[in-house]
Amino acid sequence: MRTFLSVPLTTLGILSILVLGSANDKSSVWDMFYEADPPPTGTIEGFPEMMRPEATFYLVASGVSDQDTLRIPDADCEGVTESLVDDQISTTDSKWCINDPGADGLKEEPGLAVEYITEAWNYEDDGEGDYGSYATTSASFTCSDGRDETDRRHDLKCLGSVSTIKLVPDDVTTALDEPYCHAGKQIGHCFLHTVLNRTYPGFSFEGMKVYEEIGAVVCLDPREPYVSRIQAAADCAWRVRTDNSWQSLEDPSLSNDCHVDSGDMAEILELNPNGVVLMQAFKIDSWGWPGKNPDHRIGRKKDGGLINFSGYHTIYFERVSTDYTRVTKDGLAPAVRTRTCAMDLRDERMEDRTMYATKFVRIVFVVLAVLGIGSLCCAHAPVTLETLTTLRAQERSDAHSVVAGMDDNGELYAYEDGNADQGSVTRALEKAYGIEICGEYDVSGANVRFPYVIERNQRLVDALDALREKSDGFAQWRLLHGRIIITFREPSEEAPVFIMDRTLSVDIEAQTWRALMMQIETAYNARYRDVPLLVNTVCLDMDEVTPLTAGNGTSSFRYQAEASLREVILGIFDKVGNPSLDYGLGGGTSAWTQRRDYHLTIGRPDCRKDYETAEELTASRKAGEERRQRLDTYYERIDAANEAAKAQETQAARTGDRSLVARARWTSARWRLGLA
Repeated sequence: MRTFLSVPLTTLGILSILVLGSANDKSSVWDMFYEADPPPTGTIEGFPEMMRPEATFYLVASGVSDQDTLRIPDADCEGVTESLVDDQISTTDSKWCINDPGADGLKEEPGLAVEYITEAWNYEDDGEGDYGSYATTSASFTCSDGRDETDRRHDLKCLGSVSTIKLVPDDVTTALDEPYCHAGKQIGHCFLHTVLNRTYPGFSFEGMKVYEEIGAVVCLDPREPYVSRIQAAADCAWRVRTDNSWQSLEDPSLSNDCHVDSGDMAEILELNPNGVVLMQAFKIDSWGWPGKNPDHRIGRKKDGGLINFSGYHTIYFERVSTDYTRVTKDGLAPAVRTRTCAMDLRDERMEDRTMYATKFVRIVFVVLAVLGIGSLCCAHAPVTLETLTTLRAQERSDAHSVVAGMDDNGELYAYEDGNADQGSVTRALEKAYGIEICGEYDVSGANVRFPYVIERNQRLVDALDALREKSDGFAQWRLLHGRIIITFREPSEEAPVFIMDRTLSVDIEAQTWRALMMQIETAYNARYRDVPLLVNTVCLDMDEVTPLTAGNGTSSFRYQAEASLREVILGIFDKVGNPSLDYGLGGGTSAWTQRRDYHLTIGRPDCRKDYETAEELTASRKAGEERRQRLDTYYERIDAANEAAKAQETQAARTGDRSLVARARWTSARWRLGLA
């Protein structure tokens, strides 16, 4: 006999049967009576409101909760009982979606509280405002209970978004500081700078590193190698303090940027009595900014067009007298000459406060001219054939020149040319391969432009060969005496033989470098009467650090040779035996005479150029005056020789014998070129 359990078919009974029947299902039958409403709630925050790049953006979703609605029919099936039950919050499926300008696409970070490191951005493509100096990073939070989408209880809701503003400075302010004094003479001036963002001027860029760069050096006589060394000396860097003022990285006790009439600056001022002007730029070297903006300078506008002067600072040098050089930066200069230098001759105290300034100011004169900027060669580690084939570029380097000048309204302008010039090529090679290049710059090369790029991992020898090809032979390189020498020159019918290739006969006996250089200069100008040559050094410690002979300096250095001027110089270096010796040649048109001449300088890259005594300053000024006098003498000889040649030609012409006229012209030309 079978016995059946009799259960009233009530609501509870029906539910029991359903539960038993669905015991093996993934979801409970109770889910049939759930609804996802109401949606999740919570508060989201993001801070700080403003930040620098590569700072932490803190994102927090607090008080997040989710409840679902449970509806259960009454026992008599005549009504439904509703109640709210807590649901789970998934910390893995709840996410922050971050839109960060400069980052590669949208970023998703799971969790209720996350820390996100913002990235630098490209100021032109992603930056906001006229300067692209700020960008908005936004983040939205989506709450999820982690349930499958087919689950009736599944909740997924965006609770809102927050944002922060990333900032970099877009302005550098300038203020007068103290004069730079030496031996009672005012030979420069110092200036104070701060950085700021024009839109958010109260923001502090504490910790940011700023460094200087010279975009162009232009003057009436932009003579190499002085300009090259001035440009290369632009290596000052500062760290920004809390109040956005600057602190020198070289000497933390200093906070200014000083510009001084000494060293190579003094030499180029001797050549340019009308003055010279520096176009200086400051760049950011922190927070991943250079990687996204390699050519950016603080204050550069977006979409500034071809001529974009924004972000450059002008520094005008004018030598008013032998003991006063006026320096004007961004239009700021002392109203009158300060009496501080004349009243306080204690140079040590002044130099202790401003020795950082001896970086030999970088300058640019505002004229419609373009300058090629290079560098001296240096043989600290002699370059070999193996070096040429094994040394590879560590990074891609684009060589582009900067054109600077003044427009018809008298306004300054500067823009980057897409092509290279002789100076930008030299800098690109030095940067890509970590070497020093010996530049020989002819009078003819300042305005030559050509495309040139060094590719990453490219061999040095291939880059040099490509330079010769891209420049159509304007740049010729060679490896001599452990140095890479590049000659920048356009062929000339007037001077078919380059000055460094001209033969020179020397018989040198000297105890000092200045005496040696004077003998080279005298030998050259005695033989060649077309374009004069001056030989000098800006190093003040040549005889102490790099003596011509060993011992106490009483013996004389002897050297005899008949070779090209280049080989004479390199031969002297070999005999002295110091691998750090270098030379550089520059040709130009003198601002004093409006005539061509060449300057050959000998020295070392690490030599001392800042004055330590009043005697050194006086001797430097005197040497400059003596060079001008010697140059006048050489021109007088050339003019006399030309007049004598014309007289001979005139006399021959009176005879009516054309052969005599031709012979007179030929003799004159050979004599001027040192062939007779």
